[in-house]
Amino acid sequence: MRPTNEPIPGDDPGPSGDKPVIPVFTTDILEQSTAVDLSTGKMPPHWDGLTEYLNSLGTAELSQRWKKARQIIQEHGSAYNVFNPKSATERPWALDPIPLPISSHTWQILEHGIQQRTKLLALIFRDIYGRQEFIKKRVLPAELIFGNPGFLRQYRFGPDRVIPDHHLFSSDLIRLADGRWQVAFHGTQAPAGIGYALENRVILTRILPRMFHSRKVQRLAPFFKYLNLSLMGISGQKQQEPRIVMLCEGPSGAHYFEQVFLARYLGYTLVETNDLTTRGDWVFLKTLGGLQRVDVILRRVPDCACDPLLGTSRTFPGIPGLVQAIRAGNVAISNALGSGVLESPGLFALLPRLCRDILGEPLILENTDSFWLGTRDTQLRVVEEIKSNARSMTLYSAFSPAHTRVVHTRFLAGSKKQELINAIQATPYAWAGHYPVEPLPCRPGRNRG
Repeated sequence: MRPTNEPIPGDDPGPSGDKPVIPVFTTDILEQSTAVDLSTGKMPPHWDGLTEYLNSLGTAELSQRWKKARQIIQEHGSAYNVFNPKSATERPWALDPIPLPISSHTWQILEHGIQQRTKLLALIFRDIYGRQEFIKKRVLPAELIFGNPGFLRQYRFGPDRVIPDHHLFSSDLIRLADGRWQVAFHGTQAPAGIGYALENRVILTRILPRMFHSRKVQRLAPFFKYLNLSLMGISGQKQQEPRIVMLCEGPSGAHYFEQVFLARYLGYTLVETNDLTTRGDWVFLKTLGGLQRVDVILRRVPDCACDPLLGTSRTFPGIPGLVQAIRAGNVAISNALGSGVLESPGLFALLPRLCRDILGEPLILENTDSFWLGTRDTQLRVVEEIKSNARSMTLYSAFSPAHTRVVHTRFLAGSKKQELINAIQATPYAWAGHYPVEPLPCRPGRNRG
């Protein structure tokens, strides 16, 4: 949502016909949210249009519309799967009835910050799978790349080969009490979220139509149109429309609803690994009418689930021969295989320095307070903080949180603490961590009896 400081025209007042006042339902939510400027106790100007719109509805009408939104969520089956081999449960999708406006100034900072990170990670990806100049010049620590299971040696291109681009990139953002935004994590393999964003927009447009039809909110359709054109552009097809499939994990995947919703919206065939096969250096879709050639694969699965050559996956067997078909140029895949190495927490902690060394400029959006223990100074500092309990922190694998346990130092004592210190000193380059983020304080809501 891209707001403006101009008021947004509201719908007709609620059924009561009374003069618009701030509804109890709305006030309670807004007072306990980040809408309130903690320094002044007031809402910033870019909230004016939304509050006027909500006030014009009245309490009864707003409550009725939110009831309708919950019905739509149930009808659509919007959910997030919480799956494990012993049990499978679905968590209903949580949708805030009050949209979050962001000022145009803040949005420009976020937009430019994400673009900068995308550019930086793209350069790193092309280098580590190409000439590896950053590693030779020690800009990138070699142990952080070659020791990472996410680095796929099988997929490395020669120095004269064109390295595939990324089409989707995600960042988890947090807002601090002073209004600054920071990045807590970025996704490069199969970033999730755009389908849920689309579902949110569909529901909110139905329950708050005038707000979105007033042309004060940026539309999502151009993004998906550009994504579709980008995927068509890498297909290599010039005479006919390419066949694009979306490779998903299946019903057991955490984001299966999003994948179904997104495939239907984009008009792509939703497939699992068993639906695809290779013949020679070509990829085909199995259908009742025979094999049909696939030109582009939009993958929503990790690297290890794409081809047995890339590793083993207990859940997904992969598509034998997929890497060879990609290297032969007969099928394109997005995001590029091997991009999981960019999700390394150790690499994430080094981004501020890498941005200065590679792009010659500071990061626009700061990281959360994170670190990599591959340097001597950081290792000594962290070990001392663990011994003295001077500062609580969370430690995990520098390669991927999935490859080792997550350790919260505040819960450690005695022998457990010494075991952690010994593990860090044995392989410091394999550890990363972060300090806790202070929660954003909220104003207490008023008791209205």
